[in-house]
Amino acid sequence: MDADKAYQNWLKHKDSIIALAHETINESDTRLRIIDTILIDILGWPKGSINTELSIGTKEEETHKSLYLDYVMQSDINYYLIEAKKTGRYFSVPNGYKKVFKSERGILTSHLNNKDFMNQGINYMNKLGTPFCVLSNGLQFIVIRRKRALDANDVIVFRDADDIETRFIDFYDILGPGTNGLEKIDQILSTPDEIRNKPAFNKKIYDNLYNNNDQVKHSDASIVTQNYISTFFGDLNNNSELLKDCYCDPTGRFTTFANGLKNQLLSRPLESIKRLTVKDKFGDFGNFEDKYKYELDQQNGAVFVLVGGVGAGKSTFVEHFYNFELDETNRKDLIWINFNFLDFTKAPDKVDEFITEEIIKVLKTDKYKNLELEKWETLEKMYSSEIEQLKQSLPPHLRSKEDVVSEKAWAFIEEQKKEHYESHLEKQFAFIKETLNKKICFVFDNTDQKHFEEQNSVLMNAFKRAKRYGIIIITSLRLENYFLIKDRPPFDAYHFFTFRIEPPKLKELLYKRLQASKNYSTGMFNIDYNGKVIKVPVEKFVNLLSNTFDTSNSDNQVEELFESVSGGNMRRGLILFKKYIQSGHNRLYEKINLIKNIDNAKVEFNEAFDSLVRGDNVYYSSLDTAIENLFLIEDDGFYSHFTKIYLLKFLYERYSSKINDGYVLLDDLYEKFTPCFSNYEKMIEILKMMLKNFLIESDYGERDKWFTTKSVKISFLGQYYMESILVNWNYYKYILIDTPITNPSKYKILNRNFQKIEKIYNHNAKTKKIVENIEIFLEYLHACEQEDYALLDSRGGVPIKPIMEELIKDVRVSVLEEQKDNPKVLVD
Repeated sequence: MDADKAYQNWLKHKDSIIALAHETINESDTRLRIIDTILIDILGWPKGSINTELSIGTKEEETHKSLYLDYVMQSDINYYLIEAKKTGRYFSVPNGYKKVFKSERGILTSHLNNKDFMNQGINYMNKLGTPFCVLSNGLQFIVIRRKRALDANDVIVFRDADDIETRFIDFYDILGPGTNGLEKIDQILSTPDEIRNKPAFNKKIYDNLYNNNDQVKHSDASIVTQNYISTFFGDLNNNSELLKDCYCDPTGRFTTFANGLKNQLLSRPLESIKRLTVKDKFGDFGNFEDKYKYELDQQNGAVFVLVGGVGAGKSTFVEHFYNFELDETNRKDLIWINFNFLDFTKAPDKVDEFITEEIIKVLKTDKYKNLELEKWETLEKMYSSEIEQLKQSLPPHLRSKEDVVSEKAWAFIEEQKKEHYESHLEKQFAFIKETLNKKICFVFDNTDQKHFEEQNSVLMNAFKRAKRYGIIIITSLRLENYFLIKDRPPFDAYHFFTFRIEPPKLKELLYKRLQASKNYSTGMFNIDYNGKVIKVPVEKFVNLLSNTFDTSNSDNQVEELFESVSGGNMRRGLILFKKYIQSGHNRLYEKINLIKNIDNAKVEFNEAFDSLVRGDNVYYSSLDTAIENLFLIEDDGFYSHFTKIYLLKFLYERYSSKINDGYVLLDDLYEKFTPCFSNYEKMIEILKMMLKNFLIESDYGERDKWFTTKSVKISFLGQYYMESILVNWNYYKYILIDTPITNPSKYKILNRNFQKIEKIYNHNAKTKKIVENIEIFLEYLHACEQEDYALLDSRGGVPIKPIMEELIKDVRVSVLEEQKDNPKVLVD
């Protein structure tokens, strides 16, 4: 029987099969009345090729219970088993078009019933040795291939009668007696499970621009202001004076914590302790001083953990603490060793080795030469008890010979240094504490920028070293990781002090640095502008930027823009601010010369937005910008302009409803958006891009590593896109040229209009033409969305309503508001 004849048989029997499947019949009737019909009457299996109730031994955990297979199908070229379930025992298959899944840790196996059924089929398949197995309740067919290491997916699903009919050729080729089912399965599993073909036409206006990658508009003042910018808006940790002036602690919380840390690090002066002779009060100690020394010796150390996001200011806090919370006397009596874990590039199990190597290296530097740790007299003191024991082990006639004793002691100590260096380090730190009366503090810096396993390994090492050496260790954790481990073994067995470092508002940070930079304000920026040199007083330059980021102004669009785009990361915020100052589009220097009342002037939102969007580029490019184009078409199998926006909108609504703090499990997200992705991995790739670009947050906490991420939520920046950027017409005038257009006629119109706009110099005429082109672009997106939704609805739909109609209204409102509030806005 060929596939065409089998299909005619399917049409003949389909209605009766569906009717039976909706009755409540047991497993035996399901097999006899439905599955037998499909196998014999439709697919054409000879009865002699079907083996039923085949015994394959017993359950390993229930040795007295025999196992019987429902069907074993074997022809000359096809071989598989079928396990039948009664009607009504449905497999939980996600809605949508998707036909291939994973049998392990996938969305299909997240449902308990599915997992039990599938495990049973896989177990039977492994026992019998068939290349694949089939699970069926009469209408649903789950095909599971024997697992291979290279297979991403190993399950093919036929959801129902309609799915079987739509894909009958695949159904027949897998299950028919005259076909090689395994070969067909491998072909399906290896073929991209795409929803639709890639757009045949896919062009950007940007691609046709003359030398679009070479035309870069550099700021006329970028070189002149480079020293100023590097000095005041770079890393201050190597510039102690500027660190003091620019340190930002608006609430005073950092100071409170610093005082607590300082009390742990600094011993009370022994001279202030009065002697007493009340022996019974202190046991064996005759005075306060002895008691105090004893307690110092018994200290087991302490671990301080700074908790916060990457770029929150943890390293800056530590640097400021050392330089300004401690005075010169404090620092003199403190051994302070900083370990930069950005230099650590080995596996997590090498953390201990890395720390030891760094300690050895630091203690040998000139900074600690005065400790004389390698001097023989010092080593004698460190190992005094061991040397005494060694001396007592010598024959009496050798004990009195100092040269013999010294030689053996030296050999013993050298062996300790080579073979037991960790113990030797413990001796050194004990000597520093007890004999030299110094405190010791390790700083494990930038550990929060390492992945989860490395952070855990560093923290465990901190506990071990703090206890072993009796020292203070300061380390850091990302906030998410701290919440993951704090109540779990083995971390719940350790006591450590925690302090949450919350970054200041970016405007507070920038305003503080701008005020500090007024020390630079006596100079001039001599700028070559349009062929002539203009002198721009630094003071006016600073005033303009200070007014823009004035902390007393609660309603500031520019501050909100920078705050949002920085994503709460102060390092990123400073980088963006530096790029903004040096952008060829910011017009700061022109503005300073044109505005008479510069003391009250500030940068307008559109001016700042234009600089962030384009940077030094003449045209917007999604490859080089701080503002992302959310309408790009991704390689996700659906090829839509809206995939990222729909994900963001759903996460935005989930966050607004305050369910689980806005976090959504990845499996749940995929189940809801299955029609938008050819497979689970495609969704993860999109989410990884969104995470790296600060649009979403991961429960794992990293941006460059996905690792153990199980759920995500919308970020502060993602919310800003939904609330502010997507509804602003300026956004579309930039991204329009870098968005792929799949409609040839629309592309032709948009491109022609853009070329005309380039030649218009009248402000009003240019603005009007830009708005007209944006309208055409939005109408194109609207038409694309309607086409997308027709397909999405046929595949089960997504939990988001279409957005373009409402978005078009909002964008039109933004045009009217800008014309009303700022009619003279400059449009390039």
